[in-house]
Amino acid sequence: MAITITQQPTAGDVLSAYRHIVFKCTSDDADIVKIKAEVFVGTIATGTLLATHIVDPGIGTSVFEIDIQGITKNRVSHTVQSFSGTGILNASAGVAKDLQIRFTEVLQSGNLLVDGATLDSNLFSAVNALRQFTESKDLNLFLFDANGDRFLTNEPNTQQRPRLIRETDVDYLGMLLKDIAYTDPTLIVETFDSSGSSIQEVQIIGSFTDRRKIDVAVGPVNLNAASLNFGSQPVIDSSVASYKVTVRANTGGNITTAPIYYQLDRKCRPDTMRVSFLNSLGAFDTFFFFGTQIERYRIRQSIYQKVIQDNFTTKDRGEEVLVSNSWDEFTVFSQLLRPDDKRWLKEFIGSQQVFQDTSDGLLNSYLSIRLLERNFKVIDTNDKFHELLKFIYKPAVNQYSHVA
Repeated sequence: MAITITQQPTAGDVLSAYRHIVFKCTSDDADIVKIKAEVFVGTIATGTLLATHIVDPGIGTSVFEIDIQGITKNRVSHTVQSFSGTGILNASAGVAKDLQIRFTEVLQSGNLLVDGATLDSNLFSAVNALRQFTESKDLNLFLFDANGDRFLTNEPNTQQRPRLIRETDVDYLGMLLKDIAYTDPTLIVETFDSSGSSIQEVQIIGSFTDRRKIDVAVGPVNLNAASLNFGSQPVIDSSVASYKVTVRANTGGNITTAPIYYQLDRKCRPDTMRVSFLNSLGAFDTFFFFGTQIERYRIRQSIYQKVIQDNFTTKDRGEEVLVSNSWDEFTVFSQLLRPDDKRWLKEFIGSQQVFQDTSDGLLNSYLSIRLLERNFKVIDTNDKFHELLKFIYKPAVNQYSHVA
């Protein structure tokens, strides 16, 4: 007797861990009562057993159905790369999980339940990507193979719409690998002067490992600290006004990613704030707020009533502070934005991981923040708008208890 899998991901699919990942199967064994589903991280032959579920047939049917979304969404994580990374870097193993399921018949044999035939599912991947139901739940178009060549970002980016960056900034672009057949990856950076003329092309050769998700270090600080295989340091100096980055795999088809363009911002802006946020594709994007900043100091106190004795003095009081919570609350405004930025920036406000990038050439760190409010104001009939963001640092500072 045998099991037949009637619904499952296609082999090699890369899926959002937060969307339904449904398997359906049947059996032609008359004694079947249940099916055992064993979920493995990695292949069944070499991986680790993650969870086991016993599946009953659907009411009035002989179809066994399991949705492993509840397993995958609690098993993925994210990677915040350091300020010292160079070249092509591995993300943490938790960002993307290769998964495979073994289905086993559970048969009725007298008064006993015994295992019957088994069948293994296709191997697929679940990644920390939040795909809406109006979007495809797979990320196959972002896979680095012959059919996809995009970095993991939805930010509008062309040579005329470059990503802004400062000389003191780090930056990383995420990539998804289909498999490790594409080897000898080379990060290629071409720099340009203010007239648009090419200055030089530099190359940094890296390596792909068994990780599905990698990060490519492409900020000025990263590039100037890298060991080059071609070209000369410094990659980014005072003559560079902009640059373009791509990644090429020399073995396995000479595949090259679509380029990402950067513009050096050298204006002195005392109120500049840069944030990094986990986007809907499982990688980190960055965004600048160049407008006015408003800072408020908030405090909240819980009090209790204390009995005052007959011999009280002026220093005694009937209300005492039990708990005092205080925090800094910030409101920041962006520069003028275009309509096609709206969709991308929705990923920002919905992100569970948002950090303020405090790098300034001397201090290099991320501060975790919690968004309180986000809205925009349309400026003219062309729908250009300003982004407004209100946030606090988390956790709130200066929390203490006091009992007199």
